[in-house]
Amino acid sequence: MACSSFDNVDNQIKKAEVVEYKSKEYKLHLGILRIFVIMRRLGIPDDEMIDKTQSLILDTKELILPYIAPYLLNCSGLSVMGELKYLIGSSMFSFSIQTINDNGTTELVKKKYTFRNINETCWNFKELISIILQNISK
Repeated sequence: MACSSFDNVDNQIKKAEVVEYKSKEYKLHLGILRIFVIMRRLGIPDDEMIDKTQSLILDTKELILPYIAPYLLNCSGLSVMGELKYLIGSSMFSFSIQTINDNGTTELVKKKYTFRNINETCWNFKELISIILQNISK
């Protein structure tokens, strides 16, 4: 079962996201969606995938955020030109896309804020990942 989890992964991706950025269309990198497909095939529940993705972003922002950022922006309805503010724990993070590379990954401008009273409108990170998971079939 484990080896077959890597076969024909793209068949479970419902559609390849295309975004317009600075008057050019870019096909987003499918890497993050492929990882989610494989995790589902290995029997990892969506809630656990969401938690693992959240932990990965906290621990290694540079590793996963360039792949997932445009999907997060699309899911929030901001378009890739917006600035996304989201909460993980008691910290608010913010990023905007500086450029989109030809391979669909991004260069980002990132910020982190830690504060006790959150008065700004922020996205719940878990909700955004749940929306991304709707792009792959079970």
